[in-house]
Amino acid sequence: MQELGGAVMHTSVSGTGDYRAATEQHAFALAREIVSQWKRTPQTIIETAAHEEPYYDPKELYGIIPKDRKTQFDMREVLARIVDGSRFHEYQPDYGTTMVCSFAHIWGFKVGILANNGVLFNDSSLKAAHFMQLCNQNRTPLVFFQNITGYMVGREYEERGIANDGAKMLMAQGGSVVPKCKCWIKFPRKCWRKIPHLSGLAISRACDWRLGFSVAGRDVSAAVAG
Repeated sequence: MQELGGAVMHTSVSGTGDYRAATEQHAFALAREIVSQWKRTPQTIIETAAHEEPYYDPKELYGIIPKDRKTQFDMREVLARIVDGSRFHEYQPDYGTTMVCSFAHIWGFKVGILANNGVLFNDSSLKAAHFMQLCNQNRTPLVFFQNITGYMVGREYEERGIANDGAKMLMAQGGSVVPKCKCWIKFPRKCWRKIPHLSGLAISRACDWRLGFSVAGRDVSAAVAG
C-alpha cells in the first residue's frame, strides 16, 4: 500500500509530500517550524494628509446618480463629492475614457481610484491594469467605484483581443497586495451572469470591504444587459 501512495513514497519518490511525520505531535512540531520560516508581511503604511470636506456638497449625489439604471452620468461628478477637497489627479485622462483612474485622498488617506464610466474596451482595460500595478508599486490602497454593464462585444473587439486585455486587468487586480474597497454605484439588474465577474471591478472576493449606494442593485442572470 505504501508503494501505491503512502507517506514514504510521496516524500521520497514522487515529491507530492514535503515532510513525513511519525506522530501527530511530530506533525504539529514540523508545521510550527515551517511557519516560523515565513516572513510576516508588514502592515501597509498609507500616506495621509489633513482631512478636508469635499468642496462640492456630498448631498448632491442623490441628484447626480439617477434611479433609472439605464441613465448615464459622469463618474467624475460622483468622485468630486466624495474625495477630500473634491480634488483628484486623473491618470491618462485622454486614454481609455470609459475607465476613470485617479489619485486622491479620502478622509485623509491617499487612495487610487478606479471608476467605471461606461462599457469596458481594450484601452480602458489596459489602463486599469497599468494603474493597479502602479498603485501596488507605491503601496497605495485601491478603491473601486462600480458602474458597469460589462465589456464591449463584437467581431472588431474580439479580433483586437479584448479577452486578453480583460484578463490582464483581472490578473492585476487578483495580484494586488494593497487594501481594496469596492463601492457599487449603479449596477444593472438585467445583466448577464458572467459579466460582473469578467468586468474585473465587480469581483467581490478580491476586495477587503464592499459598500453599496442606495440605488445599487444586482441580479445573477438575465437575457439582456441594460
